[in-house]
Amino acid sequence: MCEEVEKLPKLRNKLDTTKAIYIGAAGFEDRATKTLERMMDIGIKIQGAIIITYDDEERIEENEKKFAEMTRLATLLSHPDSVTSLAASEISKVKEVSLKLNIQPPSTILLDITAMSHFLMLRALAQVSRTSYPFIILYTEAERYQPFKEDVSHALECDSEFEGFLELIEKEYEQEKVMFAGNYNVVYVPEFAGHISPQLPSTLIVFPTFKRVRASTIIAPLEVNHRAFVFGHPVRKELEWRTRLLHMVNYDLMEQNTDIICDTPTLSPHATYRKLLWILDTGRNHGLHNTIIVPFGSKMQTVGVWKYCQEHPEVRVVLSRPREFYPHKYSEGAKTSFFFDPNLIWPSSPQT
Repeated sequence: MCEEVEKLPKLRNKLDTTKAIYIGAAGFEDRATKTLERMMDIGIKIQGAIIITYDDEERIEENEKKFAEMTRLATLLSHPDSVTSLAASEISKVKEVSLKLNIQPPSTILLDITAMSHFLMLRALAQVSRTSYPFIILYTEAERYQPFKEDVSHALECDSEFEGFLELIEKEYEQEKVMFAGNYNVVYVPEFAGHISPQLPSTLIVFPTFKRVRASTIIAPLEVNHRAFVFGHPVRKELEWRTRLLHMVNYDLMEQNTDIICDTPTLSPHATYRKLLWILDTGRNHGLHNTIIVPFGSKMQTVGVWKYCQEHPEVRVVLSRPREFYPHKYSEGAKTSFFFDPNLIWPSSPQT
């Protein structure tokens, strides 16, 4: 079901990257630098690179370390004069900056979403797609994701999702700032502000996260008529337990007034796109609705959300951003690196 996503070494057979511009973000996870490292290992050369830096309120020491390493790697893959930085808040200037890097306009943009927040990723996808240059999406998955299985085994042993939910709360995970705590600001993605009419009923589609408060911060004040939860189903067998845990963490959010509970593979943009077609485009809304999507799912699920919203500008995308960062509470290590060509033909029929 994820045939549209290919492993990075095959990129050499798809295009001449020597005329391509790499764009990636200096995050703080271990895998932030891994795509560039693997490009070097397999002999992929590029024309230049833009390393995106987070704005001051979102930057921590780990960001600085990753920025320095990504800049070094990008320089080795291209040329010192062809590598620059761009603040995340200035992402709308990505085409202008790309053109300044070299005399030749890039033949392709290689957009690495690995270390991008969902907010930055959606903005970058929207802005890069407006440049008129073809682009390829790069992504490196983590070796281990928070929360770790050994930390939640007591909940996974419960017979029901409700009992698991109570177990998680009893163990006071709010003290760990992983699932049930944290301070977040609600934000709209400027490129996907949508069209909201107060007189129309509303449909809310949530791609939940293990950081439950991120979704509840958005959901709590909203009055919606129809609600759908789309869970991520890991394609790696050793991570399948995470789907059940995700249900437990978000148990109370979806317990009442949820019309649809479904899932899509975490690595398939096409499956997510088809699921949105099924939820929103097949008459399930019974007429015109305001539509709000909260995409906290996997990065590749969010690519599917981006594509749907590109085609449906009336849809509003809403996210929440943390006021405080805890880098030791995120993923560890790096596993496979992939690429995805968004120019592939997207499915036209919904996925039930």
